[in-house]
Amino acid sequence: MPRITVFRTITLTALLLFVVGSIMLMSPLLNLASLSQNKDFALKLIYDNLESLAPVSLAGAPHKKLTHLVLVPCHSVWIGDSAITDPKHLGEHDSEWAIGPKSRFLLGRTKTLKEHIKAAADIARPDPKALLIFSGGQTSVSSGPLSESQSYWQLAKHLEELIIDTEGNSLEERTVVEEYARDSFENLLFSLARFREYTGRYPTKITVVGYSFKEARFRELHRAAIKYPADRFHYVGIDPPDLDQAAAAQGERENAYLPFQADPFGCHDKVLQEKRILRNPYRRTPFYVFSAPEMFDLLAYCDKNLHVFKKLPWASTPRVAAATTTNKKPSDSEAELADKKEDNDKQEQTSEEQETSPAVPSS
Repeated sequence: MPRITVFRTITLTALLLFVVGSIMLMSPLLNLASLSQNKDFALKLIYDNLESLAPVSLAGAPHKKLTHLVLVPCHSVWIGDSAITDPKHLGEHDSEWAIGPKSRFLLGRTKTLKEHIKAAADIARPDPKALLIFSGGQTSVSSGPLSESQSYWQLAKHLEELIIDTEGNSLEERTVVEEYARDSFENLLFSLARFREYTGRYPTKITVVGYSFKEARFRELHRAAIKYPADRFHYVGIDPPDLDQAAAAQGERENAYLPFQADPFGCHDKVLQEKRILRNPYRRTPFYVFSAPEMFDLLAYCDKNLHVFKKLPWASTPRVAAATTTNKKPSDSEAELADKKEDNDKQEQTSEEQETSPAVPSS
């Protein structure tokens, strides 16, 4: 990238951030509209300049061959136990995990977390186009600012799951962490953004490895909410052998499926909001809007007056900026193309609404 372009991009980014910060800080003094309204204006300012705000350092992403996202939603922090000396049995004992009052379900079942890691590695290792992402934030005060995803990566390393693949490449080079997610919806949403951040593109295929009783939540609600194509989404479910399936299904429906069905993005439901607050004790904030600017509509969905989706990056047609109006009269061929594009957009929007109608409420 030419130096003048880099300088211009950095300058514009700094200017926009300065304007955004000034608006947020000066709002009470200038007696402007409410802070939330100014936040909307600030976000719109960023939205209108997304292409210029994309980090220059990510322009030459070296991992563009990766197209398959293998996602492991994390459920706890692996802290280890010095008493466990056999590396083959690491991750199988409750004493190795930060199990708090809200995660009593894991007691006696932590071996399943290890099985999620091993299954995901087995999927990603032979596929040279796969990127393995462990997703989970810094959710536990007792284990300090160590994220769930970072601890999963460490356990996978100790288990020698990140070893050489069939092409002689280390899976370690194709395994990253996503350290901001606070619930299952953010596991999926933020991992897509992290994939974009690492590879410079979006996955053409997603495989989630997690609990079987959570499959419907991921497939029918989370996937549909972000409008990711159903035929490119796969789920591998592994449950603890002693799990009471009926009780698990009932708890899943009451505590997760129904709340997310009513509030797919977790913007307003009190239970979902409280969980996100409790799972973010270190008050961390992701900045994926800059590294994955094409996802702005999704990442900023919960902010007021921003509930309008444009072309999403995994749709058939790439997302484009709005055209600038001019006095130029379009030719007949241009008019025909515009009419055809409008018809296609309407058909695509109708099909998307039909697909997501159970999950996304009408605006």
